[in-house]
Amino acid sequence: CQAYREKAASVESARVSAVAQSHEKIAQQEREIHSLKAKLEESSQQKMEVDSLRREISRLRKENNTLHSTVAERESKIHDLEDSIFTMRVEGSSAIESGCVTPRGENYSLFDIDVPKLPDEVIDFKETFVSNRGISLHNLPIGVSKSRSTQQISPSTSGQPTIMSYLPSSLSQYIRRQHSMTMECRLLAKCLRDIAARAICGDIPSVNRLLGIRSKFEV
Repeated sequence: CQAYREKAASVESARVSAVAQSHEKIAQQEREIHSLKAKLEESSQQKMEVDSLRREISRLRKENNTLHSTVAERESKIHDLEDSIFTMRVEGSSAIESGCVTPRGENYSLFDIDVPKLPDEVIDFKETFVSNRGISLHNLPIGVSKSRSTQQISPSTSGQPTIMSYLPSSLSQYIRRQHSMTMECRLLAKCLRDIAARAICGDIPSVNRLLGIRSKFEV
């Protein structure tokens, strides 16, 4: 009987020890499960944030592509407008050379230069010399005849004669041609300067600008 009791006590002690170990393992497993649940929730939150960032990146990329397309289109329009301006300047300079347009703006004309009034003795001598030969001073050709689109060469508003009043017709035409060529050279130099400045900045010069070809905006 004593041996039976000792054996039962030993079995009970082993059972209690096993139960305690099992409870400890269960508690440890519960702690690990709780930790894993926390990590899973954190990972889910991070995944949601990553998805949101991906959608934002996709939207920004689309906007960036749209902006690049808009900028490229605007730059193309700017180049075409610059080519149009260049072509119009070249055409304007050609018209000036042909005597169809009078240059205005910041450039001054040689025909607007007034000269001091000549002394009365010189004018009297001129009138006397011409009248003695039977020629009327008022019938003499003065300067260059006026065209439809050129500025009329006439005495200044102050009543004093201009320099063209004392030049022969051929010399007046020569001065006008020289003035037109000067204007054309200035325009060409300015265009070349603009092209060189753009080339220095890394912008490839337009072939239309170099050749003076009319762009689609001028059609």
